[in-house]
Amino acid sequence: MKTEFLIQMDGMLSSKDDRLLVIGATNRPDELDSAVLRRFPKRILIDIPNAAARLKLIMSLLEKTKTAFDLSVAQKEILAERTNGYSNSDLVALCREAAMVPIRDLSRKDIKNLASTEIRPITMRDFEVAMKAIKPATNDRMLQKLRKYAATTGQID
Repeated sequence: MKTEFLIQMDGMLSSKDDRLLVIGATNRPDELDSAVLRRFPKRILIDIPNAAARLKLIMSLLEKTKTAFDLSVAQKEILAERTNGYSNSDLVALCREAAMVPIRDLSRKDIKNLASTEIRPITMRDFEVAMKAIKPATNDRMLQKLRKYAATTGQID
């Protein structure tokens, strides 16, 4: 499979008239074969989001749900801090789980008869419940390893 991938990459890169952008992503760049790495001369570290980015993503995800949410400014800031280490996909899973908590609180009969606008708002308690189920997929050791790899290979930040 790797050989076929390399052959196809070489074939795509051989035409001077065609313009093609190939983007690859991995969370284990140190395990990639050097032949693969040579075909991707630009490398960019996409780090986990900081507190401001986490808050922005969480709010964006909540606004897309059909369920209302009730979080004070202070609770939003606490949520952003407590989700330190969460990746974007972790935050998506966390918001999905938090949105399910109010639904799980309802009986089957209530679910059938309620409109989505009648479900109680998502609260900080719902996020606390969700954080018990959804943990960050990465840890400090993994992040340090990726950052060290990026620093030693001259990746663009």
